[in-house]
Amino acid sequence: MPLSAHAQQADPAVWGVYARLIGATMAYERHAALTFSWYWNGDKTAIVEDQGKHLDTGEIKSLGGGRLARFVKGDLIWSGTIQPDGAVVWDAEGNFFTKRAGGPFRIRLDGDSALIEESVELEKGKVTWTSPRRRWVGSLPAPAPVAAAASAPEAAGSAPWAVTEAKAVEEKTGPRELSEQDLAKLRASMARDKVQRAELLKRQQEEARRQEEARRQQAEYDARMAAQRAAEERAERAEARAADDAFAGALMNGLNVFKGEMAKNQAQQAQQQAFLANLQRQQQQAADARQREQDRQRQAAAQEQLARQQAAAAQAQPQRQASNGGGTATRPTQAQANQTAQTAQTAQAAQAAQAAQAEAVERQLRERAAAERQRQQQLREQRQAEERVAAAAPAPRPADPPQRASTLDDPSRCVSQPSQVRNPNCKEGTAFTVTNSCAQPVDVRLCIKTQQGGWDCGASWGVGPGADWSYPSCRGTSTAFMDVRSAGSNRRFADPP
Repeated sequence: MPLSAHAQQADPAVWGVYARLIGATMAYERHAALTFSWYWNGDKTAIVEDQGKHLDTGEIKSLGGGRLARFVKGDLIWSGTIQPDGAVVWDAEGNFFTKRAGGPFRIRLDGDSALIEESVELEKGKVTWTSPRRRWVGSLPAPAPVAAAASAPEAAGSAPWAVTEAKAVEEKTGPRELSEQDLAKLRASMARDKVQRAELLKRQQEEARRQEEARRQQAEYDARMAAQRAAEERAERAEARAADDAFAGALMNGLNVFKGEMAKNQAQQAQQQAFLANLQRQQQQAADARQREQDRQRQAAAQEQLARQQAAAAQAQPQRQASNGGGTATRPTQAQANQTAQTAQTAQAAQAAQAAQAEAVERQLRERAAAERQRQQQLREQRQAEERVAAAAPAPRPADPPQRASTLDDPSRCVSQPSQVRNPNCKEGTAFTVTNSCAQPVDVRLCIKTQQGGWDCGASWGVGPGADWSYPSCRGTSTAFMDVRSAGSNRRFADPP
């Protein structure tokens, strides 16, 4: 393929839009650190497109006939075609399986300060659809006149004609009259110029419409993205408010439960006080009963003593009578004495039975008082233990209240079951959190079942007492598996079923 040799100036007919880019440096509109520069190679037979440290630098060479080729590291990657307006349409070399670059795209200038790259669709070599891709901004050098010896075979081929015409002009010695044929050629040339200017104006108007359509599509896209972001932010705020409301509701429920327990405790204390007052009243009644019984026993003893004295006096009287007149009354007096002794024994037995009954009642009251005191002591110790555990446990959570059990051998009794929460990284994923209510640090392993049926597992070592730990999965579902062990244990974690 013929190549240009030692070009001094760039001819737009040979190099297209790149003729204006020689000596220019332009920056990517959305990333100022990404810059492109264009300059001649060492022997000035190709234009170097220097893409800096971010991309590969290549060389653009002319193939003649409005065709360009772009080489990267010595390999032909793209072939270009110069359009009538100077824009260059590039298409990747190779077939579907061997080409190394993307689909066709067009490079064109937007005034003297911007370079546009846009995707295109071609139909029989003509552009039928465009879409903006990238834009570079910067200042272009002023256009330079094209030298006679240009940078491509076309320029070399046109040189003899230019020299011949110059010699013909120099040979003129005065004005020459135009023939009808010359006038016809002039009119035809003017007509062609008019048509070309109209076509150029039409292309410029179409280009303006395409640019306006591209700007409109970009504005619509930006508006849609802004609306989507606003909707996502509203959804996140609503979710955060719902979580806050759930936490506040759980906290209020906890407070209500605490108030109910306090009221229950107060009622139990009132009941205990009433029981103690009733017990004291019963004890006082029992003491009064014992006093009355003791008074009655003293009275009975006094009556018994009086009866014995009377019996002794009655027994002494017959003896005196017998000593005086005979023994006729001895037998009735002995029967009366026996009856008096039997009466005294009956009275003593009744007194003993009453004393035993009073002692049994007093013993029962003492036993009931001791049992009640023991029950109240157990209730106080249980409440104190619950208050100590509640003070050491973290604040209640919306869906995962902490457990209070704690052992070194089985820490699963004091680590809460996995509770599903919002995934902070992925909108469609899930996450689970656990709370360590044990008195010692624990190792936790969480596995979340994925949407494909597998398990996504992670572990945390040394979760401290009262601390939470969460594990997210961007492909997770609402099914989770947990295994825990005391920190420092060498037991192997269990696997999900």
